[in-house]
Amino acid sequence: MKPGASIKIWLQSVMASLAPITGTLGLKRAAHLLRRATFGFTKSEMDDFAGKTISQAVDDLMQFPAIPTAPADGATGTTWNANGSIVASKGKITSWWLHQILDPDRNSTAFFKLTFLLHTCLTISLKEMIDNTSWYYHLRLLMTYAGGSYKTLVTKMTLDPAMGKFLDTGINVVGHANENYGRELLELFTVGKGPQVGPGNYTNYTEDDIREAAKVLTGFKTNTEWDNTTHYDPDTNFPRLKIKTSLHDSTDKQFSSIFGNRTITGTSTESGMLDELDQLVDMIFDQESLDMFIMKKVYRYYVSYIITPEIENDIIVPMAQTFRANNFEFRPVLTQLFNSAHFYDEDDSTVGDEIIGGMIKSPLELYLQTLKYFQAFVPDPNVDLLGLQEWLYNQVETHLTVMGMEIFSPPSVAGYEPMYQEPDYNRYWINASSLPQRYHYVYSRILNEENMSPVPYGNFNMLDFVEDPANIPPFNGGDSQGTPGPHEGPRIAEHLVRTLLEYLLPVMPDASRVEYFLNEALLDNMSFMTWEGEWDDYRASGNDSMVRPQLNRLFKAIIQSPEYQLG
Repeated sequence: MKPGASIKIWLQSVMASLAPITGTLGLKRAAHLLRRATFGFTKSEMDDFAGKTISQAVDDLMQFPAIPTAPADGATGTTWNANGSIVASKGKITSWWLHQILDPDRNSTAFFKLTFLLHTCLTISLKEMIDNTSWYYHLRLLMTYAGGSYKTLVTKMTLDPAMGKFLDTGINVVGHANENYGRELLELFTVGKGPQVGPGNYTNYTEDDIREAAKVLTGFKTNTEWDNTTHYDPDTNFPRLKIKTSLHDSTDKQFSSIFGNRTITGTSTESGMLDELDQLVDMIFDQESLDMFIMKKVYRYYVSYIITPEIENDIIVPMAQTFRANNFEFRPVLTQLFNSAHFYDEDDSTVGDEIIGGMIKSPLELYLQTLKYFQAFVPDPNVDLLGLQEWLYNQVETHLTVMGMEIFSPPSVAGYEPMYQEPDYNRYWINASSLPQRYHYVYSRILNEENMSPVPYGNFNMLDFVEDPANIPPFNGGDSQGTPGPHEGPRIAEHLVRTLLEYLLPVMPDASRVEYFLNEALLDNMSFMTWEGEWDDYRASGNDSMVRPQLNRLFKAIIQSPEYQLG
């Protein structure tokens, strides 16, 4: 062996890699992929994905649904969309998005989690919307371009009435250029700030660049004339800001050497203003700093907040190259990432997982994934549309806020602190105030503790759940007395507990934790034989007074465990 050869081999063994892995996905990988790529899935879907090849599983997640039109308002029965206006409340519009995720008839897809990523890249707060209509079209714009080019989305978003209200594009006029949108366009939406290297110079842009960008964007005015199609975007058929040539700065705009000293020639026509905008976006997207800035957001959103120099060189850079080579579309990047050895933490020799189970779930992930996995009762909109909308608005959205995440209403234009704030990022989801609320709301609002019938919206019946062999399969071995199987899955205590832990937790806990869930949470230190007898009595009589409290303790212990907070 040549000198240094063993060192070279070791370095290769720990090198982060986006190289694809092949073969069957398997349960552990399937669970990780579904937790990270989606907002919800069932055990049956996990089992189905586990049997797929990795590439097939990822391809299936990349099948995006058609965007449904707005439904009727549950209170009035009338269509939301009347002469371009939306008559439903903002909360009900958000509920419309939530229901698409929770729809029990919809297959798992990466679409909705990607839509929310785009919201974190192009952040607004629905609290600041002009009215309900602007919020509806903004949300539809994110959904429309989730499978398309981020570059095109940035162009469309610049003229979006909701964004115009939130960052003052709609009051940006010649002689009094408002820099709010121009600043965030560069700092948060595209190239990122970078280290400050001089007065007003932030590596990736300067203060002068912000001022020149603001001049490009003068003359686009607030629009609330929702029925006036002359102010609609021809590609999306959604309303956009009005174009007022008299309010546009028609002088030339000179950018810094960072942008190659580019000049955007001033114009005074509607088509000229739109062309200036296109030139501005082209100039920004020519910067490779944009690729790295956005891909770091993608990595922190789907993989880990820890980005070492090795991760940056071996993972982020190739992702950025894929992003640029595919017209700034996210789907090819996610396909590459979700197929990679790195995503499944199989590209190093470190004992233990740094990626699987290495992120704290956001309240949105925690709540929706719990609702989906336990197949909590979601009302049929064709039967009780008003009840569905009110449940999603008055309970789900409210509970998420209490848990520390007011969805689509981040505290600042920078977004939700756990998604961008150094040094701990997603760890900020957990604090002394939010943790008890996560425990309380996810447990108390989903588990039908009082055994109410019919099951309340958003609840599930734990006995129905465990009795379903799709959730707890039969046990083919012998019971505690040696009676050969098959036995009903929940009758065998250890089989029941291990099945739940294997599917609900990202990593199977050690023996002492399994012992806790089994003997303390479920059995309360009774014998296996006693549990089997109680289960047999329940199945014979229908009286669940002995088994339900024990199952209740088990589900509560799992849902309120530290491990369940991880994804």
